[in-house]
Amino acid sequence: MVYVDDLLLMGPRKLCEEVAVSLQETFELTTMGAVKYLLGVEILINKTREQIVYSQRQYVLEVLKRFHMENCNGSATPEATTPSASRPDIAHATRHLGKYLTNYDHTHYTQANRVLRYLKATSYYGLVMDVQPGEGVEVCAYSDADYANDPVDRRSISGYVTILDNNVISYASRKQEINSLSTCEAEYVAVAEATKDLIWLAGLCKELGWKHPVPLLLGDNQGAIALTAKSGKHSKSKHIDNNYHMVRRNVKLKRFTTQHVDTDAMVADVMTKALRLVKFTQFRTDSHYWVKTARLLLRLLRRLCCCCGATQLAELHLRMRGTRTRAMAIEWECCLLSGFLPTVAADHATKLWCR
Repeated sequence: MVYVDDLLLMGPRKLCEEVAVSLQETFELTTMGAVKYLLGVEILINKTREQIVYSQRQYVLEVLKRFHMENCNGSATPEATTPSASRPDIAHATRHLGKYLTNYDHTHYTQANRVLRYLKATSYYGLVMDVQPGEGVEVCAYSDADYANDPVDRRSISGYVTILDNNVISYASRKQEINSLSTCEAEYVAVAEATKDLIWLAGLCKELGWKHPVPLLLGDNQGAIALTAKSGKHSKSKHIDNNYHMVRRNVKLKRFTTQHVDTDAMVADVMTKALRLVKFTQFRTDSHYWVKTARLLLRLLRRLCCCCGATQLAELHLRMRGTRTRAMAIEWECCLLSGFLPTVAADHATKLWCR
């Protein structure tokens, strides 16, 4: 991967070394070793679990410091489930608040502060990529829409999540360009958006020589799924623009198939509307697309603390969830970075837990 003057080589170590030597014959290169940070993203490689975790904790802390919110209270979700709030996810929050950069009031400022508080509470969260070897890969996408979401222009919101072997590759939260006349139409337009990303990912896999079954596109609206398989015009859909019907063409060519999925299993739902905490947490964490890197830290600390009798305490923390677990992880990390002994770190965590 090349970005301006940064080059990242991925693959078998021997092959990467050969490529690096070959490039050094032509270009002046500085070898930085195994990647840890790239373009502001922290990359944690867990060889035991065969996972890569992408996190932006350092960038989050810098943003909090820039806006003098280092000591703010965290928030469980980035936006409230009120009529004026659209989505709880950061991708949407950024897009939604970006509309008011030149014309905002105190309500938008309050919403932006909530996003920062959410980032503080989840600064240890990262995107997990499983890298377990296999003969083939699976390609799929979740597509969803929220009908007439915007209270001003009444346009709907499209959201999709594209997945490769249970790993999130890309996602989007966008306002639709048209005013859909029904929930079915809004969902159908969202399917068209997801189709473009799904075809791109399938093409990338083909270019890399990765074998995979026919890609699958999942939606929770049965009417929209039916439209992808039915040719011709129908009384309630004959007005839909031709560019959205490219979904039918690709289904007919068997470039991918569509399938209905229950709303409770619709991962892309988090991209389209403000969800309450329980459902928001379900799609963010229980679907295994997001993980608290604090857990990785606590596993490391469990090994470090074996010599000082803190093993049981660390194991207890691993079983617990919630804000206190995150707070303890931060406390332990600060103790280690400050040069404290593991015993002192355990004492700090114990006091924090007993508050």
